[in-house]
Amino acid sequence: MATKITDGASKLAKQISNAKKYETRVASTLKFESVGDALTSTNLERLAAEGHYGYEALAKALLTAESRAKSTPITVLRNEQMTRWLTGGKTGDDIVKLLKISDDHMMLTGKKNQILDDYIKAGGEEKMWTLLQAAKTDPRAKDKAKQMETSLMEKWVDEGQLPANVFQWLQLHKTNSGFNSNNLNKFADYVDVFNQKNSGHPNSVLSIYKNAYGDALLAENLMAAMSKTSARDIAKKLQEEQVVTWSKSSKSADDVINLLKIGTTDAEAITRRNLAALQKFNQLKGGDDDLIKALTKHFPSKDNLATILEKATQPTHRTTLQKKQFDTFMGDNIRPENFLSSVFRTVDGSVTDVQKRSVP
Repeated sequence: MATKITDGASKLAKQISNAKKYETRVASTLKFESVGDALTSTNLERLAAEGHYGYEALAKALLTAESRAKSTPITVLRNEQMTRWLTGGKTGDDIVKLLKISDDHMMLTGKKNQILDDYIKAGGEEKMWTLLQAAKTDPRAKDKAKQMETSLMEKWVDEGQLPANVFQWLQLHKTNSGFNSNNLNKFADYVDVFNQKNSGHPNSVLSIYKNAYGDALLAENLMAAMSKTSARDIAKKLQEEQVVTWSKSSKSADDVINLLKIGTTDAEAITRRNLAALQKFNQLKGGDDDLIKALTKHFPSKDNLATILEKATQPTHRTTLQKKQFDTFMGDNIRPENFLSSVFRTVDGSVTDVQKRSVP
């Protein structure tokens, strides 16, 4: 069974002592002689060594033994150990140990990311990604976790994994992950590389996100993501693509107003982006819809619409939409001198800055 290491602990210890200094140090630190003795046992298949020696010691011993002599029982035991570790709910300290073991294994065998491959076989890509995200929050493991994260993405590229699969593994169907700046950029980059290698079957980041979130929720989150410097470029690109798809559909201005969920309580930046998207849609559609008429339908109260339009306006100039609304006010005998009292029904001392700025 383990014929190449049946001389027991002494032979294994001798092999280690003749290896490079790093291996000797690992063996000494982990009391490898006693672990090695267990690994030469004829009862290896029934060995429950992790509880006796500790996960880290056993893992390194198994890796070293496997690098010295190929043995099916040793490989099986190592795979079983990885599976138990995966399903056991390990702590941050355990994650740090796992990443350290990965480094140790590469030094022993020259095989890059063997632990990464083993972990994926045991628990799948999604759990591996989750572990790396947790590890990135620990200063001791952050750099190594980022390296392994990059290696994992490269592995998927080499394997030609479909972007829809990667979307799931990165858990981008969850809002807190899907619009995280790091994840959003990484996924967009992955799709770009995938499309370069598979030009005959291009994938769309927008389509994948739309399938997961739907138009309205996607639009809302893209608008919010544009507030983050690190996500602004990709979020703006996707939002513009979304508006183009709307313009090529049967959607009307009313539909887009509903999708964008334009409201009086939104932050000024969000309101500005929403109205810009609405105007772009109308322009691409041919400009046939009267946006003021459509907006008035949704906001019949003059003050609400005036507030929304002012929040979307730069202080130094009036927007086209504001000018069109002012034109409708003229027919109701509303002038600059009675604007505040007629539109906002204000009294002295109750005027807000937004209301003051909205006076034509």
